[in-house]
Amino acid sequence: DAAAEMGVSLATYKRYITMESPKPPPGVISRTRHAAWYIATGARAAEALRAELADHDMKNWVVHLRGSKTMAATREIPIAKGFRTLLEFALIGAPKTGPIFEPWTNENRTLELACKRAGILRVSPNDLRRTHSSLLRDAGVPLEDIAPIMGHTTTRMLELVYGQTNIKALARSVERFDPKGPEGAVLNLCFDYDTPLQNEA
Repeated sequence: DAAAEMGVSLATYKRYITMESPKPPPGVISRTRHAAWYIATGARAAEALRAELADHDMKNWVVHLRGSKTMAATREIPIAKGFRTLLEFALIGAPKTGPIFEPWTNENRTLELACKRAGILRVSPNDLRRTHSSLLRDAGVPLEDIAPIMGHTTTRMLELVYGQTNIKALARSVERFDPKGPEGAVLNLCFDYDTPLQNEA
């Protein structure tokens, strides 16, 4: 049955999936803030467990991430406007000292249940992290700028994820080109943009 496929008991399935108004499980708010922090920062799961309130400069919107995976893992990242409300929510009630988040047991199962109830595709903690980079990419931010935010030393990993051309971002880049502006100086030497091109005989 569906409960067995998800690896949960029938009681758990009924409680969180079929009940009209399920009772929030213990710690649901802290887990919701945990998930929001993943999206707001693009950080790794291990980095979330090292995060402290003092690492967050909410005046300048910069977050210090305590990484260890690579040389670039420990880093300071800017928080774009679109992520700031999520970050503020994630830090509500955070302790003044020590780690902000406790270990999230059964993290993947909890997210799977939440996605099932919401009627959306299953996501993992890493999917939440990638949401940050995906939104930056959709906004036209170059991979070279996204890589250090995500803790990568090169763009190789991002190129594998975003192997296909981002049409929306590409269109925005193309629209910035003004043949009559400074960037069109070379072309202006060849064409008069005030004169329609004539078909060759």
